[in-house]
Amino acid sequence: MVDEFTSGERPTAEKLNRAVLKCVARGNRNTAKGTFTTTETAALRIDNVPVEAGRLYRIEMPGWRADSTVNTDVNKFYLRYSTTSPATTSSTLLATNEMNDQMSTMVVGFVTPGSDSTTYSFIGSCARIGGSGNVTLQADGGGYSIVVYDCGIDPGDTGIDL
Repeated sequence: MVDEFTSGERPTAEKLNRAVLKCVARGNRNTAKGTFTTTETAALRIDNVPVEAGRLYRIEMPGWRADSTVNTDVNKFYLRYSTTSPATTSSTLLATNEMNDQMSTMVVGFVTPGSDSTTYSFIGSCARIGGSGNVTLQADGGGYSIVVYDCGIDPGDTGIDL
């Protein structure tokens, strides 16, 4: 089904619903996760996320904040996925972000592979990659999440490499 409208068209509710940005899955953790060091440690996973070929999805990890016992430590956040089983810390890497003891939000878009609809599993994790402290993922201010948005039909790569 095409999500574009023609002049004078009276779109159906289904067409309108598919044309707007909408959340298709969300997981939230309201408890801290710790203590860990250099081993990538999983904190939150969402399974059975429905995705459809030809559409663009944006995955966000808002509110992830790692506190270390050493202020100069560097922590790395990981977003991984699997299409065949629940995601683990060895699943395919989708995005990473590094921060020093601060809030971190990670956003990434991707197109579902192949020509069929399927389901994804996403997992968020963290590890200390620099320093010597012990790390805790904090869950204050509403916790931390993984949110998946359906952005509509994928327009394809319209960027210009410079």
